[in-house]
Parts: sequence; C-alpha cells; structure tokens
Amino acid sequence: MGNKNTLPTLQFPKERVGWEKGRFVVILIQPELEAWMWQDNPHVANAFGFQKSVSLRHWLCQQGLWPANAVKPPDPKRAFEKTLKVSKAKIPSIVFKKIASQISLKHCVDDSFDLLKNTLQQWFPNE
Repeated sequence: MGNKNTLPTLQFPKERVGWEKGRFVVILIQPELEAWMWQDNPHVANAFGFQKSVSLRHWLCQQGLWPANAVKPPDPKRAFEKTLKVSKAKIPSIVFKKIASQISLKHCVDDSFDLLKNTLQQWFPNE
C-alpha cells in the first residue's frame, strides 16, 4: 500500500472523531535511514573515510549505485553497505554520527520529511 492510498485511510478516522481539519497532519514516512544522508557533499565521504581518486558520488555512479541524474541513490542502503566495504570506517553507527553532526537536513529531498519539517515550522514558528 503506497502513500497515496494510506494517508486518507489514516486521516479519515481523526476527522470522524472530532479533530478539526488543519489541526493535525498525517505524515507517512517510509523508513529509510540511509536516504537522508546521501548528498553530494565531501563530509559524507570523510565520515566513511572514503579515499579514492574520484569523489564518492562519482565512484557510486561508476558502481551503478547512484545514477548521474538522480538526487540520491535509488537504493541508499545498498550504496551505504558497498561504500562501507571499501572505506576505512567499519562501524555504521560511527559513520551515521559523523554525518549527522556535519550534514544539514536542509538538502534532504524526501517529500514526507519536507512535510514534517514544514508542518513543525508552521506550528512552532521562531519567536
């Protein structure tokens, strides 16, 4: 069941029990932890300890894991695993920690994440 079919199913019961439209948002985020971190950014390669003569993105493109016209790899988990195998870093949690401390979420292109971020900004604007 995809997002388009699931969201109305989740939203309808809230309205039926008295929640006002606009007072809640149903956001379905399909878990894919690796998706947010894939940016064409040298901090990603540094977090892996990736040391090749080409950039990490170019190398992933050569491996068939990140098409040149794509914003992120179509299979982020596979790209992560393959990069981990050829890099100095061997502990995934350390790679994620380094990336999380250096990569901005501003460039995340996930529609569900953008909806979450925008909704929170509307509900809790800077004062």
